[in-house]
Amino acid sequence: MLRIITLVFLIFNSINCMATNGYFAIGYGSKSIAMGGASIAHPHDGLAAATNPAGMAFVEPGWDAGMRFINTPREAEIDCRGVGACSQVVSDKSNRDLFLVPNFSYNKSLNDRMTFGVSLYGNGGINTSYGKALIVESSRRINGAAPPTGAKLGVDFSQIILAPSLTYKINEQHTFGIAPLIATQKFSSRGLEAFIPLSSASGSLTSRGSDWSFGLGFRVGWLYQIHPRVRFGAAYASKVYMTKFKKYDGLFANGGEFDIPSNFGFGIAFNLTDKLDLALDANRIQYGDIDALSNPIVTAAELGGTINTNRRLGGSNSIGFGWRSIWAFKAGLKYEVNKSWTFRTGYNHGEKQIPRESTLMNLITPAVPQDHLTFGVSYRPSSNTEISFAYMHAFENELINASTPLGKAKAEISQNTVDINFSKRF
Repeated sequence: MLRIITLVFLIFNSINCMATNGYFAIGYGSKSIAMGGASIAHPHDGLAAATNPAGMAFVEPGWDAGMRFINTPREAEIDCRGVGACSQVVSDKSNRDLFLVPNFSYNKSLNDRMTFGVSLYGNGGINTSYGKALIVESSRRINGAAPPTGAKLGVDFSQIILAPSLTYKINEQHTFGIAPLIATQKFSSRGLEAFIPLSSASGSLTSRGSDWSFGLGFRVGWLYQIHPRVRFGAAYASKVYMTKFKKYDGLFANGGEFDIPSNFGFGIAFNLTDKLDLALDANRIQYGDIDALSNPIVTAAELGGTINTNRRLGGSNSIGFGWRSIWAFKAGLKYEVNKSWTFRTGYNHGEKQIPRESTLMNLITPAVPQDHLTFGVSYRPSSNTEISFAYMHAFENELINASTPLGKAKAEISQNTVDINFSKRF
């Protein structure tokens, strides 16, 4: 098992992943994804600890390994015509659309009341790789200068979380679980030279290669069997306090601080018939508590040079990306045809965490899909092995602001994903 975890960790180090409730995935593993991410009261497999660690008590002992294939086209443009000397629209498509996100879990029973497990999963969602430095080029055109040669705009951000979990079943009604969250993040940026005059440490703003941060937090969860056919669940994850991105302490607030936001949720699952289950979740993600994400974006006056020291990028009240906390709502159905075949479908709606007025700063972080339709199937060739598949479509969404300091800014994104998982039970 240790060898498998090490291999998956190395794979994570080389990827950049996209997700769809902000930069949190709608779910983890193909079964959860296929039900729109609804899993707080309806644990599916060993990745249950990613949403509610108490659910690991209801997972058969064994291991799960999977891969997520993500296709996510992104476009951005700045229409600076009529601003200064600019006479054309500056636009581009992000060069990289395909991402791979592995996952792994292991679970075993310690006794009749306790289980131990390990879950490994990833988040992301703010990767872009434009062939043009859109913001720099627009600024130069407004000032009557030629566009830069060979300059590019984009960010790479990926996140891996290792969650060892322990559950305790008090009685037939109440089960509790806890999972420490051991997190690693990777980040790099390029093409942000237009903001150098606004940075508190201009040499640590952009184009410095990849930087890493590490941190700790925890997740707790509870499952309550209200009725033989009805189960309620609740879970809370603390803020994960990360070490600072030292290479980018002139970009993120408080000298490179980029913690993982706390989040909590509630779920209810109904066993409607012996073959049909319904699961409903509501999740709150506290993006508003992370200064680097939630602080107000740059103003026209600040772009013009009127800026307080603590508002400079990297400062204590730094320019941010204007994100706000959101709710995500998830619904899923599971139908077990027989012992070999199970079908799932679901829907997920997340509030938009990026308001219209924050478009300009978020051309590089267009994590704005809101509505997702999902479908999946599992096949058991034997009693202890299972192969699961899920498909998700995130409907195209736009982020538009017609009155940024550089003119009209717009970002578009859509998404299709395929998840495949293999499960082995002891």
